[in-house]
Amino acid sequence: MTDSSHSVSLAAEPGSVVKAKRDLVADDQPDVLHAISLLLKLEGFESLTVGHPAEVIAALKNGSFDLLITDLNYTLDTTSGTEGLDLISSIRKINANVPVLVITAWGTIELAVAALQRGASDFIQKPWTNSQLIQKSRDLIERAELARRARVEAEQEQEESAEIQRKLPLAGRRDQCATSEAITATSLHSHRRSLRSQSPMSPAREYRVHC
Repeated sequence: MTDSSHSVSLAAEPGSVVKAKRDLVADDQPDVLHAISLLLKLEGFESLTVGHPAEVIAALKNGSFDLLITDLNYTLDTTSGTEGLDLISSIRKINANVPVLVITAWGTIELAVAALQRGASDFIQKPWTNSQLIQKSRDLIERAELARRARVEAEQEQEESAEIQRKLPLAGRRDQCATSEAITATSLHSHRRSLRSQSPMSPAREYRVHC
């Protein structure tokens, strides 16, 4: 919770109008909640802080967030991270796309890997530096936005492909009709020529008589 002079700004550029990013911060320690929310507020965030996993779930069900920062331990004298891991799994059942930044004082490689496997986006240890926390927050939000745009483009491409597939049978039927009409017209024309050639009214044929 140091190094505030090197924080990376997430605020909008002068003259631009950008909707403030919303973050949800979850920790059982009020001083940690205050420190993180104050830091993010200075960077242009609107923060909601909660102190229990159940409150995280309730907040996600009632609103949308651009970033979720959560601790892994919510019970005194507990360092296993089980509560936080279970919370991450529950978060992903509600929202599969919101970036989740895990922050804990009892970080190990095994715990970090477990958190990522449950659906966390990144991992940071306490005590953090402000520049590190802000940079990770910004990177996660940017990655989530790129992923969102990719999903939208993929959905649009699927819709366009489905529309093309829907129109192909119609175009095929129209082509078949046009071909049938052309064949019918040619056949009628040939038939008429044949009838005219056999008619008594057709031009007299020339015969030569050899004496």
